[in-house]
Amino acid sequence: MLDGNSLLIDDIIVVSRGHMKVSLSDDEQFLNKISEGRKFYLESGVYAYGDKMGVGANVGKIIPEEKRVAFQERLIDSLSCGVGDRLPDDVVRAAMLLRANSLVKEGCSAIGLDKIERIIYFLNNGITPVMRKNGSVGASGDLVPLSSIAAAIEGNGKVMYQGKIYDTNKLYKKLGLDELWLREKEGLSLVNGTSAMTGMAALALYDAFNILALALAATAMVAMSYGEVLLALSLSSHERTLAAGEWKYFCEVDCHLAYRVESVTTTKTLDGATAHGTFTVVTLKTWFDERTISSGRPKDMPLWPGPRAVALVDERGRVFGVAEEAQRALTQAGAAGTPLTRTLKPGESYTTTLVFDLPDDARAPRLLLTTLDAPTYFLLGHENSFFHRKIYFQLPVTSAQ
Repeated sequence: MLDGNSLLIDDIIVVSRGHMKVSLSDDEQFLNKISEGRKFYLESGVYAYGDKMGVGANVGKIIPEEKRVAFQERLIDSLSCGVGDRLPDDVVRAAMLLRANSLVKEGCSAIGLDKIERIIYFLNNGITPVMRKNGSVGASGDLVPLSSIAAAIEGNGKVMYQGKIYDTNKLYKKLGLDELWLREKEGLSLVNGTSAMTGMAALALYDAFNILALALAATAMVAMSYGEVLLALSLSSHERTLAAGEWKYFCEVDCHLAYRVESVTTTKTLDGATAHGTFTVVTLKTWFDERTISSGRPKDMPLWPGPRAVALVDERGRVFGVAEEAQRALTQAGAAGTPLTRTLKPGESYTTTLVFDLPDDARAPRLLLTTLDAPTYFLLGHENSFFHRKIYFQLPVTSAQ
C-alpha cells in the first residue's frame, strides 16, 4: 500500500519480481492531499519550470497558456529517444513503483490522481513499458527512461503484456482503456526523478545480499559435504498438513513469526468480481511470537516480515495463486485486512484476507505459505530446500457467503 513514506526494499522486490498487488492508502486525508496539491498548483498561478516556462536552456522563455498542455506531450516526445536492448521487466516495474510512491508523497508533486492510478494499474495487470538501456546518465533525473512510463500513460510508445510487445494505443483498445492527456506540469512530474536508477540500485542491493548469502552457503557445502547432508534430510522429510488452529513458524534469524488460518469462506461473487469457478476466501493471521525472541535482540524491536509467497494447492497438485481482480476489489472495499509485509511489534498480530479463484473440479485444497528468501533453498531442513516436502495448512470446513 503506497503512502509515500514507508516503502521498503523488500516491498520493491515482491512487487517487481513477485508481482504482489499494489494499492494506494485509503486514508481520506492522504487522498485529499493529492487532489488539493493539484488544485493548489493550478490556482496559484506560479511560473514553474517545465510548465509556464521552458526547460533546460529555454528556462527563461514563457510558454503561452494555450500551448502549455501541448508542451507536456512534446516534452515526453522529445525524451523518448532511448536506444539499445530493453531493460528487464523487474527494473521497469521497480521504477514504476518508486515513481508512484514519490508522486503520492504529501501531495507535493501536484500531479493528477488518475496518472498515479494508471501506473498502479500497469503494475497490477502486468503491463510494462518498453524502457531502453541507453540514453540517460541520470543528470536532472532519469528523463529518458522515465519518459517511457509517461508515454505509456498517454497511450504512446510500446509496452510488454503477457509476453508480447504491443503498441500501447492498440493494447489500450484491446483492454478498453482510455488514453490519458498529460496536463500542466504532469509530464515533467513523471520524468524528473531518479526512480529508474533507484530501482536498479534496490534490486542490485537485494541481489548482492543474496549472492553473499549463497556464497557463504556454498563455502559451507564444500567444507562439510553440505550438499549430501542437505539432500539426505530433504529426501527423508515428510509432508505435513497443519490442522485448523495450528501455527506455522518462520525463522527471522533472531525471532520467529507464526501464521495460522483463521477462517475460510466460499462465494461466487465478491465486491463486484465474479469467479470463473468459486472464490475461496482465506483469512490468515500473522503473529510475532515474543517468546521466540533471542537474548541478543532488543525485546521491543519491531520486525519487518520477509517476503512471502501464498497459494492454494488441490489434491491433484495444481497450484492457484491469488485472484488478482477479486483481491483488488476486496482491497478497494477495505476488507483485505493488513498486508503480509507490514511491520509488527513483539506480541502483535494482524489478519490478512486473500482471495483464490478455484475451478469447480478442485478438491481438498490446502494453503501453502512459503518465504521468497533465496538463502532458504540451501538451509538444512528448510521446506524450501531442494526436494524437501512442504508444510501445508488444512482449510477448515468452508461456509458459503
